[in-house]
Amino acid sequence: MPLLHVLLGGLLLPYAVMGAMTLVTDYTTVANTSFYKMAPACGLCPKIEVTQETYTTSANPSWTSLNLDCSGTGQTAVDYLFIIDMSKSMKLYASGLLAINSFISDIAANGPTDPLFSVVVFGGPPRLIMAPSSDTTLLTNAFTYATTSSNVASGHEAVLEAIRISLGSNPMSPSAGFAAACLTGGACSFSWRAGATRSIIALTDEDSDLPTLPANRNAKQLSGGMTSLCSMLTSTSYAGFCSDTAAIEPSWDGPKQLWRGSIYTEDDRTTPNSKQIFRSGPERCSLSAAYQEEVLQTARMIVRGNAMVTLLMLPWKSNNPYQPRSQWDDDNPVFLLGDSDPVQDDNTAVWQFGHPDYAVMQNEFSAMVYNKDASIGEHWRHNLSGSLTALVLSGGGYARTLDMETYMETSSNAQIAWKAIAKIPRQ
Repeated sequence: MPLLHVLLGGLLLPYAVMGAMTLVTDYTTVANTSFYKMAPACGLCPKIEVTQETYTTSANPSWTSLNLDCSGTGQTAVDYLFIIDMSKSMKLYASGLLAINSFISDIAANGPTDPLFSVVVFGGPPRLIMAPSSDTTLLTNAFTYATTSSNVASGHEAVLEAIRISLGSNPMSPSAGFAAACLTGGACSFSWRAGATRSIIALTDEDSDLPTLPANRNAKQLSGGMTSLCSMLTSTSYAGFCSDTAAIEPSWDGPKQLWRGSIYTEDDRTTPNSKQIFRSGPERCSLSAAYQEEVLQTARMIVRGNAMVTLLMLPWKSNNPYQPRSQWDDDNPVFLLGDSDPVQDDNTAVWQFGHPDYAVMQNEFSAMVYNKDASIGEHWRHNLSGSLTALVLSGGGYARTLDMETYMETSSNAQIAWKAIAKIPRQ
């Protein structure tokens, strides 16, 4: 049996192609090549322009901020919302998340003077585990809870849904809001203070799945069919490609095929009789219309809500070893069958969020100064105009991705990142 090793969160885990794989169905579609740009003329009503413009390496856009530049020495109040993926694989980054004390220390030393902190966790429907509070002990307790190995919420990770819920008109809606699950007694509800700066920090090591609550799905996501792909390996005896309850992974347009056979060895478990959908070539891919629409909806809400979003993610793969493989590299068993060159860091998570390498900064292990003008240009040049980062920046807002492994795998790097995140609303 040919056995490869794939670097997963700093660990070498076995990844194997066991025996033969057989092509079942070719589901290839044509990738979307539209160029997306959010017009920043009106922060309350951003629009999406779709054109066919091509940007060269010499073209950098200008960035127009909707934030007021006020004179004086006063500080505005800041509401910080942390949105944390509680899947099992996120425990690899526990030491980085627990370095949150660096964030707390920086705020204590440099402000703002009136911060409030909230924590939402997801893996299934998003849950509010810390209502807005200035108590930093509650904040560290919430992070400890979210990173404890026995506290796992896996299977359905929809970070974009959680961001939109927080910016909606009723974040605690019974049908479309956060579930109240605060770790302490008392009121358990979330809202933003009027006039406070909104800073959202989200952490996930996967792409963003189908929204967990049907009320938060767009019409295209509700249409069924192959709008969403299977989150697990399906038995070859199953008539369809996936069960309805497991069809939660974002689909893409471009080369993709359904294969069957003995595919994985992972965590000492083998699946000798399974099937899954894989990217089947290096040609250009894009999010399917349903999932691109969700990114557009999320970007609109961020700009309308005047929120500042920092998203820590993995640009090179998902940590779910059993989901469809949208990347074309060694982590895709169909790629391993041929001899073509890989396509680096090109997958559903990057198409949804943007890429940390294109979030241009100075002094990446010290001040981490973010260059928004260069960042939007890099995303445009790499065909990521429809990603959350590019859309929000083009609309005059603030969005930034950071590499989870770079900044959260060790506590020393995490301390640098947390201090940089703390100062974002002060910049």
